[in-house]
Amino acid sequence: MNFNLLDTDRNYLHMSDGFYFDPQPWLASENPFVRRMSMNLQLGTKLTGFSTAALNDLLSTAMTQRDEAITLDIQRGETGDFEVEVIGVFDFYIAPAESDTAANLAMALAKTGESRPQFIVTVAPDARFWIHSEQALASGIEDWASIWQAERGV
Repeated sequence: MNFNLLDTDRNYLHMSDGFYFDPQPWLASENPFVRRMSMNLQLGTKLTGFSTAALNDLLSTAMTQRDEAITLDIQRGETGDFEVEVIGVFDFYIAPAESDTAANLAMALAKTGESRPQFIVTVAPDARFWIHSEQALASGIEDWASIWQAERGV
């Protein structure tokens, strides 16, 4: 999947006290349950009740064990926890130029979850992730109709 031209949402960088440009790799959880769960993430998998830390741990662990990028539709539940659905699994991908490093994923999930009730994120095994803009479709292309409507106030 070519995400290279995808418009990303990096507003979380402006909402935080700081961010890291840290090329640190994804870190695997020591929890055997998280390790097993991370290997079972496949298209259509739905998960509920995840805190920011738990979701970060799961995605980070998945990226240490897989060679595929995973795209997730994430929503804030009524309790504030995340509800997640895997909507894409790609063995080939090109990350957008404005992708971010693994060290910022937890902060990005928390801050984006505060400002947007639903968003799409892709995590990749090369210690990169990106949050899709509100106009970006899960397929990695822009929803030009939404952009046109937003520009014209329709």
